[in-house]
Order: sequence, then C-alpha cells, then structure tokens
Amino acid sequence: MDFRSINTRNRIFRGFIKVLEEKRFSECTTSDILNYAEISKKTFYNYYKNKQELLEDLENELLVGLWEALETDRAELQKIEINNSTQKIRIAAKSAFNSTLEYCDLHREELVSLLSSNGDISFHNEIVRIANKEFDLRCPHLFNIDPKTCTGPELSTYAVFKIIYVDAIKNALILWLTHYDDMTLTDIKSLTALVQTSSPVELMKILSQKQN
Repeated sequence: MDFRSINTRNRIFRGFIKVLEEKRFSECTTSDILNYAEISKKTFYNYYKNKQELLEDLENELLVGLWEALETDRAELQKIEINNSTQKIRIAAKSAFNSTLEYCDLHREELVSLLSSNGDISFHNEIVRIANKEFDLRCPHLFNIDPKTCTGPELSTYAVFKIIYVDAIKNALILWLTHYDDMTLTDIKSLTALVQTSSPVELMKILSQKQN
C-alpha cells in the first residue's frame, strides 16, 4: 500500500470518527463520512463496500495494535523476577502497561468514539476478551498460578478474581481516555499500578490521605 493509499484510508478513518462523535453508528450514513473525510463516493468505494466494512477494518486495526502492545509489555514484564513477592509485583505493575498506554494515547479519539454509546458494543466486548486472555498469560508469572490447572472451587475463585482485576484496569483506562484533560499519561500509569496491587479499601485510604 503506497503513501497516498495510506493517507486516503486515514482520512476515511478520521471522517468516520468525527461522525461517531455526533451520531450513533446505526444513524450515520456513507454521505456523512464522505463529508467529513472530504473525499468522493468513488474514492470511498475503492476501499469499502459499506460503513460496516469500514467499522470492521478500523476495529481490527486497533485490536491488532492493542494486542501487539500488550505482547511487548508482557515480554518486558517477564524479565522481572517476581516469585510471588507483593513488593516485586507492585514494582512490576508500574511498568506493566507502558506500551499499551502509549498506544491508547496515540489512538485516543478512535477508542473513545468506538467505546462510546455511539460506537459498537462488540468492540468493547472484544477488548474485554483480549484483556482476559492477557490476564491468563500473565497470571503464572505474576502470581504463580496457572489457570489451566485450576479446577472446581479454585477455577471459580480464579474467574471471580480475573473479572475484578480486568474490570478495574479497563475502567481506569476508559476513565483516562474520556477525561483526558484531567489525567496525564503519568497519572494513568500510576493509577493502573495502584488498581493492580491494592484493594478498593486501600485505594480509598490513599485518596483520603491525598485530600487531607
């Protein structure tokens, strides 16, 4: 794909995201996208059959990039000796999502639009699926627990813990993406480290100490 094609495709993406800032996906039209992208109908159809194909292409690109960033972070995390030490887990947590957060920062507008009520719920569900898969891969290193060997009550306990852990990080990321002007990249790195290693009670105590 040459530079002109990349540039045109990006213009279509940008136009599409601008439409989603104002309309639900079900309500937006190809004409809306063309107006914001400032391209002709012929140019659009050189790339996509319809808006659904455009949505899938954009989401797939973002999900592939997100997964690659998580893989990079996991590789760095696995270089740190943890041995189930709480202190070492806390140290590792501070850099556990560096590449992932930088990727999200770079694609903030796309992620915010697609995760909003105007976007696509299946995209949110796919991110949750990826996050759960990533947790399963990190868990043996972080906590010396192999989910593949969990059975019965152990498996149920693991499933509940995973939901709590993944939701905490996911919600922190969404909060940062949607309150971008109030939270810096450094802020969200600190926050994700806290939610990975602290209980809700501990987090509220930390907040209370900051206010006093």
